[in-house]
Amino acid sequence: MFTVSLIFACSCDPNGNFSKVAPKTNLVVLVKINKYLTFQEFENDKIPMSMEVEIIEILKGKIQNKKIIVWGDNGILCRPYLTTFNEGEYYFLALYSTGNMMRQKEEKKTHYFVSVCGEYWMKANMDKKIALSNYMDKKKQISFNKILRQFK
Repeated sequence: MFTVSLIFACSCDPNGNFSKVAPKTNLVVLVKINKYLTFQEFENDKIPMSMEVEIIEILKGKIQNKKIIVWGDNGILCRPYLTTFNEGEYYFLALYSTGNMMRQKEEKKTHYFVSVCGEYWMKANMDKKIALSNYMDKKKQISFNKILRQFK
């Protein structure tokens, strides 16, 4: 006798570029990635599961804390792996609250996650004041002013 287990991987259609998907999320912010917080062992390597980000500017939503926790993918959640984000670098993030959708045992209702089903993040160049879009493999530079105008 044998047992069959079903494993469901992430499956989603791209929902659009940052300007299309970000307004539909709970929180849109410019952040600095401070540090990875929790890790999962995988083939003798530690994969980051959560990270602390420092809010530089809030474009949409309200938040009390200057630092929040953002969760990544564990292999099945339709989220980017956090190795996508580099510690010490800046990003525009369109975030969803984990709320009652907690998926990993350490996630809390006050934490956030990024979807992978569209362009929910863009790397930010603080010196040049541009964001780097790579939606559908089309590299594009977008001025901070253009992004900020969309949310003001």
